[in-house]
Amino acid sequence: MKGNVTPIFSLIFAVSTAMLCIGITCAVKAQSLESVQMKRPDQTFSPDIQSVQLNRKGTTLGDPVIIVSDGIELICSFDDLNAGVKDYQYTFVHCDPWWQPTEGLSREDYLDSYYMEEYIRSYESSYNTLTPYIHYWFAFPSESIKFRLSGNYLLKVYEDDPELPVFTRGFMVIEQEVNIEGRVAKSANPALRPEVQQLLFQVNLGNKHYEDPYRNMEVVVSQHDRWDNEIWGKAPYMIRNNTMHFDQEGMYIFKGHNEFRFLDLKSLRYLPQKVAEISVSEGTYYVEVNDREPGRFLSYQYREDINGKYLILSEDARDSDMESEYMNIQLYLPYDKPIAGASLYVTGSFCNWQYLEQNKAIYSPRRGGYLVDLFFKQGYYNYTWAAVELGNLPADATFIDGSFADVQNLYTVRIYYKNPGDYHYRLIGRQVFNSANNF
Repeated sequence: MKGNVTPIFSLIFAVSTAMLCIGITCAVKAQSLESVQMKRPDQTFSPDIQSVQLNRKGTTLGDPVIIVSDGIELICSFDDLNAGVKDYQYTFVHCDPWWQPTEGLSREDYLDSYYMEEYIRSYESSYNTLTPYIHYWFAFPSESIKFRLSGNYLLKVYEDDPELPVFTRGFMVIEQEVNIEGRVAKSANPALRPEVQQLLFQVNLGNKHYEDPYRNMEVVVSQHDRWDNEIWGKAPYMIRNNTMHFDQEGMYIFKGHNEFRFLDLKSLRYLPQKVAEISVSEGTYYVEVNDREPGRFLSYQYREDINGKYLILSEDARDSDMESEYMNIQLYLPYDKPIAGASLYVTGSFCNWQYLEQNKAIYSPRRGGYLVDLFFKQGYYNYTWAAVELGNLPADATFIDGSFADVQNLYTVRIYYKNPGDYHYRLIGRQVFNSANNF
């Protein structure tokens, strides 16, 4: 059961490299789960590639963003479970707000680099682990490769052919030109108020002139890292004093959901909460986890979480990157009967908020609940259960644990602008709002 990513090299890239960069919004309600997910920027195509992380230098739970003015790099790291060091390379593709490759641009237009590709030169073999792996890491931008333009970018990591990457990840380069202010609020609608949150915000354009913001700007609002319930395509309800107003009641409404569930796998020397058994068989760790019952019909209780993300961390080792163990996990959710007309998934940042066969739960009449097999590296993981009805998105992350307006959620606003005559969208502003700061 090594790995939890389907090898789909031929399936995806036989169609088109461009399909890697197609985005999706909250308007995906009638779209096929499989066809939509094939087009996301965050993909892993080799089952040997595990624990891909892309963070700002010095952070472990941040978002993969490069701010032009601060010079902080992004650090990408991953493990290869296939023995032997490989000559991995990486390159970049500029994309529009929907993760489609920007038409009309050559790599020389957006990359300041002589070769346009770089080799990954930092790696180290794991030690004292039952499952051997090679840990790779690299940083960018660097002296040899920089970005000329802001916007969305696709990172490709590959061996020989950039059209056959082992994985891809999306990140953003930001010019912080506009000022975004706002707050998270509860709905004024009494029927919605107990379950939803809304984002009210304004975008101050300052002294800069932007041609026809209604037509040339794209505003995207996301909740945590989720892509399947993003909201985009809305115009400000008014522009006054060079400020775009998105603070009208009901413009950006999201279900509050519930606090994330957690899985503590930092140590294999004792049984953490919810872990029923840890064993070793044929040189591999196996962990059985009994999840708590559904919280949909329970009262809301605050629980501190890490907003759906995960940390690679081992309390049993000095170096978590090189000494953390991999393990096969069976996660059990008690549930009295199969969900009619829907599939149940475990999802979160660990799988890039995707709904794959590898994180799909199967109902067990014998156990009286759902079972899902996962493959994780030691660490601390946030996750949620989400139901996908009839294979369509967005997923319902409230089906198991309900939705409450008091939940702590993060909302990110991104402002893109395409100057008339240009091929590309610039990313001119980004701001994160925490509902905990408002109620």
